[in-house]
Amino acid sequence: MRKFCFTGHRKIEKYHAPHIKDVLKEKLRELIRAGAEDFYCGGALGWDTISAVSLVGAKPPAMVS
Repeated sequence: MRKFCFTGHRKIEKYHAPHIKDVLKEKLRELIRAGAEDFYCGGALGWDTISAVSLVGAKPPAMVS
């Protein structure tokens, strides 16, 4: 079992956010296909929020809890 934790900046410029979300979602899908199951996201605005939202969008519905 592989576990992943997200940490990063709270302030992300709006013009960077769409690209960051796209790249992150694709990387998350790769990890999930490789067998990753546990992901940990904080609750701060910024990177934590982008990570959590991208993760929900990348996981198959049966894996979202």
